[in-house]
Amino acid sequence: EDLLWFRWVSDDWLVGGLRTADNRSMQGKWDGMLGIKRDGSVIRQLIARTFEPLDPTFRRRVLGPEHDFLSVGAPGTDEVIVGEWIFQTNGRDLERIVPKVLNVATSAVRTLVLDGPEATGWTFDHRGRARLAFKTTEGVTSVWWADTQGRWKLLRKAPELESPWSVVALDGDDGLLVSTSAPGDGSMEVRRFDFAAGAPAKDALLATPGFDSGAAAYKHRDSGQLVGLGVTTDAYGAVWFTDEMRALQAVVDAKLPRTVNTLSCSPCDGKSRVLVFAYSDVDPGTYALYFPHRKIVLIFLPMLQIPARLFVFLFGLTELILGVT
Repeated sequence: EDLLWFRWVSDDWLVGGLRTADNRSMQGKWDGMLGIKRDGSVIRQLIARTFEPLDPTFRRRVLGPEHDFLSVGAPGTDEVIVGEWIFQTNGRDLERIVPKVLNVATSAVRTLVLDGPEATGWTFDHRGRARLAFKTTEGVTSVWWADTQGRWKLLRKAPELESPWSVVALDGDDGLLVSTSAPGDGSMEVRRFDFAAGAPAKDALLATPGFDSGAAAYKHRDSGQLVGLGVTTDAYGAVWFTDEMRALQAVVDAKLPRTVNTLSCSPCDGKSRVLVFAYSDVDPGTYALYFPHRKIVLIFLPMLQIPARLFVFLFGLTELILGVT
């Protein structure tokens, strides 16, 4: 079995899905989901991979394969959000996805949305709350919004191919960013959603003339506040909304001038170390760490083959030398 994906849930637990590399049978296996304790002392199956009849006690402790991982749950907990896929009577068409909260440590399950729309897509905020719901029926897409109290309202209902805007990202507790198409060339414009008007704001927060490629959000881990957007025009680039991250990006670009340098950060405060992926049209890419307080870039050479334990030791030693906490 191969670990197909994983996500950290808390300091003590992570979850992951499996893939069977040599499975050649006609019976498919889903990813399922495992809960793994940080020290490896506990590995618990949380979502089954097949519909085969199993011991009733096992079934009470493990969700069926019609469930799937959706998001990490509320901060400070061992919870994740999973979705139960419910199909129509024909067994093919998805009717709705029911979000549930699953405790990785205890396997306890509860329903997340008690009074909301029957949706096939969900978006959750930094506190593990359902904030957006989506569903397309007979070519018409509906989008619902929930406030911080869990009160839902319909934001729009329009033909799938004629939607006036698309969701980009949540911003903190009350903000929503959407993308619209510019008149004429159809290029992307990102705007804040005006809930009072029930439509995107008039002023664009970001525009990419001549390009319509979507945007990826960079957020502060604790507050959920948007600190930047990643967009692709003739090359990928980040548009940062804080002075600290703009300055950090400028320093990294100056130290690595021949590559496109994408930053992965949490929190994105301009003070903590960041993971850099540097690539170009002639370089498939190299990972590096940037330490802002020392202004040092530590590059990981892809051709360097060393045992994992030695790598961890050398990495820890580097942090100790650089004074990183």
